[in-house]
Amino acid sequence: MSINAPPKGDSFNLIVNTSSPSLRDLTAVNSVSGAIYTNVLSSSGWSGWKQLLRDVDTSHWQKQATTNEDGTSINISGYNLLDVEDIKNFDGYVTSALNAPINITSGYVKRKYRSGYIEIVFAPHSGKQVYRNSYNAAAKVWVGWEKNVNASELSELKGTDTGWQPLKLINGVTASVAPMYRLYSNNNIYSLSFKGTMNAFTNRDTVIAKLPSTVIEKLDRSLTFLCLTSVNASTARFNRWIVELNGDVKFTASNYNSDGSSGAWNPLDITLTI
Repeated sequence: MSINAPPKGDSFNLIVNTSSPSLRDLTAVNSVSGAIYTNVLSSSGWSGWKQLLRDVDTSHWQKQATTNEDGTSINISGYNLLDVEDIKNFDGYVTSALNAPINITSGYVKRKYRSGYIEIVFAPHSGKQVYRNSYNAAAKVWVGWEKNVNASELSELKGTDTGWQPLKLINGVTASVAPMYRLYSNNNIYSLSFKGTMNAFTNRDTVIAKLPSTVIEKLDRSLTFLCLTSVNASTARFNRWIVELNGDVKFTASNYNSDGSSGAWNPLDITLTI
């Protein structure tokens, strides 16, 4: 029944090492459990009892390291991403990986294992891609690598849309229905739409408007197309248009009259793929 004894236990085997009345080292071994405690007297006073760890104390501790000692990711070379015999969980970095989803074989890997079932995520070091695969222990098959969609890819899939914007007319051109344009994309494929109705054109090669820079930067070629005009001599006629690389929207000619001028009705209703 020691006074000032270690915190756990009533009786101890005590080892005392003394070099002077003010310098002393105590080692106390619990006579029942075998737990070991130390206490040191120095010029600052007693350090207080501290328990030492023995092999038996750590036998139940997890022995698989999750990081290197300095906290960095564990790095494995030649790791087989689809090894069904490996029962360990893993979260680290691999180089020269086997059975990678793409030709990039270095990257970060997260692997979860439970009773034969496996989930593995692989993120190549040089891109934004993330791939997932899982193993079905009952069917004994991998479901196959699947690429996760990231935020930027999702934005491309969802697309962009300017909505209908006014197309400002120039060079004295007038309209009975105000013309508008619209630029939108789907999966990074852009389309340019027009709507509106112009009054008659008396001159060929008339630039009616100029598109803004946000549309011009998407153009990779001139866009030539036809739109209907008024019926003449019981025959449907058409106008020829072009969108130039510099953004000019131009009426070029018509087969309504022999001089290339248009009819009274000149719709600009079309959707073009850029």
